[in-house]
Amino acid sequence: MDSENNDYDVVPVNNSCSTTINSNVTVSSPGSSTSYSSKDITTINNQHALSGQYDNVDNMNVKPLYGGILNKNILFTIKFRNKETNIEALDEKCAIKIFLNNKIYKKDYLLEIYHRNICSIYVIKNGYKNKFKKIN
Repeated sequence: MDSENNDYDVVPVNNSCSTTINSNVTVSSPGSSTSYSSKDITTINNQHALSGQYDNVDNMNVKPLYGGILNKNILFTIKFRNKETNIEALDEKCAIKIFLNNKIYKKDYLLEIYHRNICSIYVIKNGYKNKFKKIN
């Protein structure tokens, strides 16, 4: 064979080869016990990585907890059926609902609620749970 009759170009190895090193990869046949074991190991490794992602405190940015509502309860004085009761609540309606506690009354009653010497009068409707209407 003559080198003149060759249809191939000869290029030095250093110019055409990449720097990646090829490695052999062994793949088990699907459905074999080795394949199932490999899937199980991969699943366990993934679960372990997800479970332990927040275990290292050095990598976390710790922030203060937020949420909920601030406790800004107001003291109300309620006069109902010749009795006087003090209740802490967010507003008048919440105080009345706490006071009535889902009771059903057989007659209409007047309820006076005081806050900072300001009086509001409500009518408690008969036959309903927590149903009331402001008069003034």
